[in-house]
Amino acid sequence: MESFAVLCTSLSMEPTTVFSTNALVSARANAIVPVAPEKLHSFGGLEEEDRRAIQTVAKKVKSIHAATMFSTKTLPSRVIVKFVGIPSISIEDLRLINISNHRIRGIQLMVNQGQLLVELRRKSEKPKIKKRIERLGLDKATLRSTVSNFLNAHAKVVRESDRRVIEAVLECILRWTWKKAAAEVECKREGDNYEFKIEKLQVVSFRQLETLCDLGDYVRDLSLNFDTKVLSFLVLRTNTYIQDSQAKRRKI
Repeated sequence: MESFAVLCTSLSMEPTTVFSTNALVSARANAIVPVAPEKLHSFGGLEEEDRRAIQTVAKKVKSIHAATMFSTKTLPSRVIVKFVGIPSISIEDLRLINISNHRIRGIQLMVNQGQLLVELRRKSEKPKIKKRIERLGLDKATLRSTVSNFLNAHAKVVRESDRRVIEAVLECILRWTWKKAAAEVECKREGDNYEFKIEKLQVVSFRQLETLCDLGDYVRDLSLNFDTKVLSFLVLRTNTYIQDSQAKRRKI
């Protein structure tokens, strides 16, 4: 068994999060309450449809982790629901939560705080179409060069036939941390597969995790352990993935 670790560095080490956790703390409006499916909690200032959207999402999270508790933050156009007490969550769990209500705008995993944030669109206003803002600062040449140089230095770990697959995985992870605090990525070759573990990841969104899964079916068993603050997944070797795909086609 061989292993290597890569520190996903970035041009700027200023950590950034999508939501301000300080803004979620309010003694008046954000008392943490248990998820109770048998009754609808009273959320002042919210329409019934907004309250039911919150309850629907809360029920789904409870069905995954029964001991979960949540609090809410009401904003003019959206509601942020913060869930705590979740020991771990998989990409399959997140997909179930994401489709539980059509008002969900985004899901954030606040790794350091051990929190799952779900942003819901409120009924009060119709969604406005915003002009797409061109995001600058991602130097693709530097990104690819960083990954390529590291793989060259660890050629004994990553087999040549798997190089393109591992390169795509590392590029995806590096994009998550670009201009944010760096994360540590460990990769072990276990037999015919690669086992990835990511530590010191401050925040990652459900959408970002899906970009990793979208690379191909060779990315498997993606999950986050909030207790250890470790995101882990498997990457099937190219030959293993091809054989697995052929076996599935034969069954069909």
